[in-house]
Amino acid sequence: MPADPAASSQKAIRYAPVCPDCRGQWLQLNGSCPECGGCVLQPVPLAHHIPCAGVFEAPEGLAAVERCPKCRRRDVADSDHLEAVGEVYHCLDCSAHFPEPVMRLYCRDCDFNHRFADVGFEVIRASSQAEGPVDA
Repeated sequence: MPADPAASSQKAIRYAPVCPDCRGQWLQLNGSCPECGGCVLQPVPLAHHIPCAGVFEAPEGLAAVERCPKCRRRDVADSDHLEAVGEVYHCLDCSAHFPEPVMRLYCRDCDFNHRFADVGFEVIRASSQAEGPVDA
C-alpha cells in the first residue's frame, strides 16, 4: 500500500514502541540482568573514601560503613571523607554482579522482554485538521 502523502506533511508528536512478536503497543522499559535476563535486581551503593581513594560496595548504605576496606580506617561513617559515587547491581535470580542493567522493553501483551534494538517504533502524527465536538 503506498504511503499517504498527507501523512508526511503532518508533524510527528510521539513515537510508540511496537512489539516485534505480537505487534502490541503496551511496552514498558526495564532493566535486566546481562547474564540471565532476569528483572529482579538489587542496586547496591558504591562508597568512595576520599583520603585513600578506596571505592567499595556499601550494601547497608553509607551510614552503616564501619571501616574502609582499603586503608582499614574506622572513622569513615561519621566524617565527610566518605561519599556516594554510584551503584552496582546484583541479580537476585542468578546472583550475577554487574555495573549496569541491560535496558529491555517488556511487552505486557505477549509477556516477553525484547532487546531495545528489536523493537520497532510507529510514528504518531498530529492531525492537521481541527476536530470539532462529536454530536451524540
